[in-house]
Amino acid sequence: MSTRDAQRPIAKTREKSGRESYTAEKLAWLVQVAQDPKAEYGLPLAVGLAITHVNRDTGKCNPGDEALAENLCRSTKTIQRMRKVLIERGYLLYEFSKTGQPRDGKSTHTLLIEAPPTGGQHAVHQSDPTGGQISADWWTDSARLVDS
Repeated sequence: MSTRDAQRPIAKTREKSGRESYTAEKLAWLVQVAQDPKAEYGLPLAVGLAITHVNRDTGKCNPGDEALAENLCRSTKTIQRMRKVLIERGYLLYEFSKTGQPRDGKSTHTLLIEAPPTGGQHAVHQSDPTGGQISADWWTDSARLVDS
């Protein structure tokens, strides 16, 4: 199994417009998969799942192997091998029904993303002398640190 231990399903985030969406989480998930050289073989499947098949209400994907193979111009065996890579690397959870058959003829894919840093705060690079806090006029030459 994967060495990753802090994985969680993608979740809705609130966009600037106030609308809830999975877009930010899907993009973060795709970046994580793309940055992992050992997951490179599964990347086409990851893109297909995240862009085409994520349910807007649940954040899960329910396509069958045939639909994925058709969308990605691959064989169903190749889709299964790609899925295995993503599962082994900890990016994907693949669920069957209790009977051992895919639910309603289709499987359920859950995109697993690395959990954010502890404390719920954004990570700040250690070499950042500002601690991530810059004044509102950060785009000008006179940007200054915010006094705490």
